[in-house]
Amino acid sequence: MNILEITESFFDLPQGTLNTRTRKRPYIVARQMLSSVLYQECLYTYTMIARIQDRHHATIMHHVGNHLNTMSIKTDDTNAEYLEDVIDYQKKYKEFKA
Repeated sequence: MNILEITESFFDLPQGTLNTRTRKRPYIVARQMLSSVLYQECLYTYTMIARIQDRHHATIMHHVGNHLNTMSIKTDDTNAEYLEDVIDYQKKYKEFKA
């Protein structure tokens, strides 16, 4: 299994769909977390990650930046509706990273 297939499996996405041009949230979150893991944990460059995901390197920079912003949100100082999404995202990332 390659990294794209592993990511699709983890996020319950149909095989071979992660690199499609869809903007549906589950795909964006999966690509964002994959980009962040490869950049922060595996020390891939933005260009290397962009080639894997068939994206522009600036898109990968955007993904990683959004991820860092989401992970830095303190879960005790935000409104309740938004807080649920943030907590879910942070939990999912910790599972995916492991």
